[in-house]
Amino acid sequence: MKPKRSRGTNALDLLLALRDNTNVIWSGRHRPALDDLPVPPRPQQEKLPLWLGVGGTPASIERAARLGLPMTLGLIGGDIRCARTLTEHYRTLGQAAGHAPEALRLAATSHFYVGATSQGARKDLYPYYREYLRPKTAGGRGWLVGPDQFEAVSGRFGALMTGSPQEVIDKILTEHELLGLNRFMGQIDFGGMPAAMVNASIELLATEVAPRHSQGTRPDRAPGRMNGPGALPRAPSPYPPQPMPIQHLICPREYDAMTTHADPSYVDPAMINPRAQRLVEAFKQALIRLRDEEGLTFDDIKTLTDLLQRVQTATGAHLSLVAMPLYSELFQGGQGGYTPSDDVESPTYFPGSPRIDNPGTLPMRADEPGTPLIASGRILDGHGNPLPGARLEIYHAADNGNYSGLYDDGVPEDNLRGHLFTDADGRYAFTTITPAAYADPVTLAVDGVAEAAAAIGRSSYRPAHIHYEVHHPDLIKPWRGEIYFTGDPGRLRRTEHRPARPAGRLRPARRPRRHSRPRLQRPLPDHKVRLHPQQGALGS
Repeated sequence: MKPKRSRGTNALDLLLALRDNTNVIWSGRHRPALDDLPVPPRPQQEKLPLWLGVGGTPASIERAARLGLPMTLGLIGGDIRCARTLTEHYRTLGQAAGHAPEALRLAATSHFYVGATSQGARKDLYPYYREYLRPKTAGGRGWLVGPDQFEAVSGRFGALMTGSPQEVIDKILTEHELLGLNRFMGQIDFGGMPAAMVNASIELLATEVAPRHSQGTRPDRAPGRMNGPGALPRAPSPYPPQPMPIQHLICPREYDAMTTHADPSYVDPAMINPRAQRLVEAFKQALIRLRDEEGLTFDDIKTLTDLLQRVQTATGAHLSLVAMPLYSELFQGGQGGYTPSDDVESPTYFPGSPRIDNPGTLPMRADEPGTPLIASGRILDGHGNPLPGARLEIYHAADNGNYSGLYDDGVPEDNLRGHLFTDADGRYAFTTITPAAYADPVTLAVDGVAEAAAAIGRSSYRPAHIHYEVHHPDLIKPWRGEIYFTGDPGRLRRTEHRPARPAGRLRPARRPRRHSRPRLQRPLPDHKVRLHPQQGALGS
């Protein structure tokens, strides 16, 4: 039986047969045999030039040498000095097979990007080079390139051809001297690089690199060329002129500047987020305490996640909002009459609310049901100073628990929505109606929701609240939160163990006085809101 041959080897054999014969007799494993088949028209040259591309494996190099074909070596990563062993191996084997030295031509190809400056080229190229080489599937081909690896591979002896025009010229000439190249080819467009970058690199190649490279100009070298008369001499080889064992093809350890990680469990250190690690570890430790102290089981977790999945399927809401009742003391508890600022914008918010006076009245229907309410307060910066001219967005549910603009109920979209600007002392005041507690009817209809809430002693209704958003040029980001009513029986009580308040959160200047639900025309106590210096205004 004949040994199995790869599809690539079969294709190469067929291509050589088509090139070298006017009539082809050939048989292979992957297509029907050819029996004295003529191949017109013939190429103009006596022999059509063919170059065999190799990735550095000994078998590919030995095949090119045995056939006497010019070889193109793909330099994807690592140190180009490693490739010298491969090129010497190719020449030695080729001459031993009876091929003339001038027939054993060599080319190298690598990723190519030239910029106006060395650092600018590296900065622009890195994200696209990283994207191009990263594995696209779990355990797939490729590797992750971190900043240190990128610096190594783009350095003087690195395989990545990038930098300023003169730096690229120097690297091409260095490759020629080390490897004895007859040709260099650069891959210019890769990794989703924008067309503007590709065009700019091509222009610099045509106007700066190619003209100066054709003269071999380098500050520390005499003029020379890679091919033809005046070509730069190849450096003498330190290797013996006989075929080398396979083990000699391994790159020396000191030149291993860039490592290929085929292990799918490898994680690029540049992608590690220390804060995420701490949060996951803290969460795991909390689960361990629940297991050891409260007897938490996997069935308990499965029961909870099954319920959350049913609610998410029914409502279409993001899972973080579906699970909000589980951690509402942290972000939605209304402790001290307010909610810490959150980056998550409420799904009940709509931009473009109408401006009202300060003091003013939120837009509402003429016969708006509910108890009238006057709310007033003061916005302070991180140092306790008034924050004048702050834009305060205000919106809340109606007396029936519905938000305007969410339902086709005939209620104007701007009902109980508006914004105002604080005065010179950071104060604001507006009139509205008292919002009501509410629950999502779709969520309540999900089997097991009401029972689960009752099992942990909670109502399925969200306590009454007013949404606030504070915008100001001196703020790093807007503050978003809710104002609750102290004394509301639906409000969540302060728990025995409460985590420390994190930096960068919004907190009241002082705890407001406790008060019952406001009655007719009874104003809310003055609400002072102070922004922590890490989040709020940093000026005096």
